[in-house]
Amino acid sequence: MKLVFKIIIFVFLIFLGCYPVNESSVEYRFRIVESSKKYIGNVKINYGSKVYDFDCSGFVKFVFLDALGVDIDKKIPFFTTSKSLDYYNFLRMRGFVSFNNFSSGDLIFFNNTYDRNMNGKLDDPITHIGIVIGVDEITGSIVFVDKSKGKNVSIKFMNLNRKRERMVFVNGKMYEVNSYIRDDGKYKFLASEVFAGFGDIRGFLVDR
Repeated sequence: MKLVFKIIIFVFLIFLGCYPVNESSVEYRFRIVESSKKYIGNVKINYGSKVYDFDCSGFVKFVFLDALGVDIDKKIPFFTTSKSLDYYNFLRMRGFVSFNNFSSGDLIFFNNTYDRNMNGKLDDPITHIGIVIGVDEITGSIVFVDKSKGKNVSIKFMNLNRKRERMVFVNGKMYEVNSYIRDDGKYKFLASEVFAGFGDIRGFLVDR
């Protein structure tokens, strides 16, 4: 059955003091949402004279460059072997990670989406990242844009109030409320089951 959804785009009306007064976080969030949506369906993305097949963190970095001209990698003081984890730690240390509060354009983080340390255990923090673009007005599910290397940019859903459900029927129609974020034969996790927090993009846009 065809999946149907309507998205509410919502933002906080907060001005960023380090940017021009005619610009606000509303504008920045809108640009990030529009940029991420623009590439839905693409596996590879043309940027400049090159073609890229981004992983999740590479796509996030690209969207910030495409939408705002901001290289978020230059904000990070040091890197580990996981850029998603580096982004998370940077925002957390600045007080910009939340498990409850989010807005369009914010980042969404997940644990244990693959076995990063290759030990066969579920002990891999912050292995995946996406971009929130709104809320499904019918189901209340969070809607985010997702990219993995070798896969197309896609829309996915997460609903913490329906943590164990993937699909629901509403008024005779089927709606996805939680997307699979890991399905590798050994483990099968819905987004709600491995959710690790939201990252407020203002953490990358303000200086402290």
